[in-house]
Amino acid sequence: MKNKFFCPSCESSSLGRVDLQPTKILNLEKSIYRVLKCSCGLRYLWPRVEDEQLTELYNVDYFSGTSDDTTPQDYSITVKTRYKKFNLCIEKLKSYLTYNMDDLQNINFLDIGAGTGDMVFLAKSAGLNANGLEFSSFARAKALDNFEINLSSKDISEIEKDHYHMIHTNHVFEHFNQPLKELKHIHDGLKSGGLLYIEIPMQFHIIQRFKHLLNKDRRSYNLHSIHHPFFYNEKVLCDILKKCGFVVIESNTLTRTNNMSKLKSVFWKIASILSVGNIIEVYAKKS
Repeated sequence: MKNKFFCPSCESSSLGRVDLQPTKILNLEKSIYRVLKCSCGLRYLWPRVEDEQLTELYNVDYFSGTSDDTTPQDYSITVKTRYKKFNLCIEKLKSYLTYNMDDLQNINFLDIGAGTGDMVFLAKSAGLNANGLEFSSFARAKALDNFEINLSSKDISEIEKDHYHMIHTNHVFEHFNQPLKELKHIHDGLKSGGLLYIEIPMQFHIIQRFKHLLNKDRRSYNLHSIHHPFFYNEKVLCDILKKCGFVVIESNTLTRTNNMSKLKSVFWKIASILSVGNIIEVYAKKS
């Protein structure tokens, strides 16, 4: 896989051109990696980072924030700030669901990349029959300790077919090395008319580029620089979902920043109207 390229959006096998500023933003210039841009607009990391290499990233440090080589923030603090958003997401998924909602305990909910189990806990609290998949043994142990929730260590390919009414992925899809293959497993796991939620970062947007030019957004090269194989925009993500048999119900490019001042909040609301933001979210349905 490392020496082969296949664009999940346009299916091109030709390597794109080096996208210099994104390469600099990730501080890859002294590494073997570069950000390339396909003719369809999809950016991606090259050469490919193999799945085995990424296992080094998702260790205890990633979820505790104790290492500069992994996540730059304390995971446990960050995830707590998302509770309001998680609950809003659950309610919106419920509003889009066409199944009988009289007995929520029969509505099967799966969180892929469940981390320390917070979203599964909130979905259970909302009355759903919720469970999650999580790669990290450290995170699974935290979910058990914090919420008495036993997350599954199964691979996404082992999802029970035609079983789930809702599947949730929050900052997970951008980690998939083979997104078309992963989306097929998700599609197979959903019931007909089942719902999928994806939230991913919108990287290299105009504000990030501007801050980088002003030397306001400089970072050192580490494992965190290479843990996203692809860098999506809203259109490309929606095109890939449609290719995999989903109907896009709603998609947005918006901004979600903790502890924003009122002035910044107004600025980003205006920017979101122009599809400038640091987050992409999509609600989709299995057709």
